[in-house]
Amino acid sequence: MFRYYSQKQIRRRLCSRTFASFDRNSIQGDFGAYAQEYHKSISSPETFWMEAASSLHWFEEPQTAFQKKNSHLIDWFPDGSINTSYNCLDVHVKNGRGNQNALIYDSPMTGKKEEYTYNELLEKVSLFAGALKNDLGIEAGDRVVIYMPLIPQRSEEHTS
Repeated sequence: MFRYYSQKQIRRRLCSRTFASFDRNSIQGDFGAYAQEYHKSISSPETFWMEAASSLHWFEEPQTAFQKKNSHLIDWFPDGSINTSYNCLDVHVKNGRGNQNALIYDSPMTGKKEEYTYNELLEKVSLFAGALKNDLGIEAGDRVVIYMPLIPQRSEEHTS
């Protein structure tokens, strides 16, 4: 059964929830304890999300983290311009990690195992994106649906 919770109810449940074998306040990472970061994201969302965005490469730096269109729809970084593919592949290649594995495919169904470096994926994605643009006339803003099984080439077409 599906239950709808308001944001206030969700916050109350997340902030008060404890688990016998799991303490979310003890989770540490690059950004510190989970609960501290969560509370920061709720108390000062604009600052929180702008800090998070600063770790990405932007073609146009955003000045605004989000704009609420209505109670259910939010435009994230509406005045910024970003390319997800560039952040997923090009940034790693430019930072000297081009020969490191970016994708490891290990199929338990077929027993097939393949590894792809950032350089290899960048080349494949560039070729596929070029084919979409040059051969099919796809332009920025167009919507494309491609159905593919869970194979490594799927990440190439998604990133293109």
